Amino acid sequence: MGEIPTEDGVYLFEPGRGWLKLATLLTPSSLKNGISMIYFKNNWCVPCRVLDLKMPDIIRMYSCKASLYVVTCKWFTSLCLDTVARRAFQAFKVTDSPTLWWAIVSGGRIVKEVRIAGVPSIAELRKYVSDNLGIRPCRASSRSQARES
Repeated sequence: MGEIPTEDGVYLFEPGRGWLKLATLLTPSSLKNGISMIYFKNNWCVPCRVLDLKMPDIIRMYSCKASLYVVTCKWFTSLCLDTVARRAFQAFKVTDSPTLWWAIVSGGRIVKEVRIAGVPSIAELRKYVSDNLGIRPCRASSRSQARES
């Protein structure tokens, strides 16, 4: 699955290929129909490093159902060397780090969105996403189950 990107930028996860850096602006209106999850992180954020460790499990749980993105800056928009990433933080009005932003898009419009700021456990994340968006994981991750025990 590869490491979570640490270079400033916007990345899309492609199963079998890993993280691909995007050069186009990422905004709520640019998301394709379906489910999207965007992980907003800052490299100088200690909780983000903790969430980075959980991201392989999150990717395994949701990559079959959602488009997965990572938006990385050194420190929010005040210290971000990538214009596309800086603008994504602004477009999604992200002021907390880390933030997992989820949305269901239909007909080019956001039908429902939720934000999770901080570092949830895998069990908390699974429950929150299921309860609020009706999205269940692709399959259980043995590593996730071992951590929850």
